Amino acid sequence: MVPLNADDFDKRLRLARLCSEAGHWDKAERYARAALEIDVTSSEAAKLLLKALEKQKKDDLLSKWTALLQAPAAAPPQQAEPKKGREP
Repeated sequence: MVPLNADDFDKRLRLARLCSEAGHWDKAERYARAALEIDVTSSEAAKLLLKALEKQKKDDLLSKWTALLQAPAAAPPQQAEPKKGREP
């Protein structure tokens, strides 16, 4: 196998891809999740995770992850506008 650094996105993505190609769906799921923990914006890791969940017939998780990955990014909080009128 490949030695893993806790933050090594490329190796985790590669392992997810290789496991997916070999039909090791449980491992593909694990490594795709690990890759997404490092880079939540990775469309390849997301696709690999969804495929692994589908192949394992984990329909409940598949629908949750699909909704989560398709949700728009949260907007930054709005700052309150200063009140007009009297000055302190």
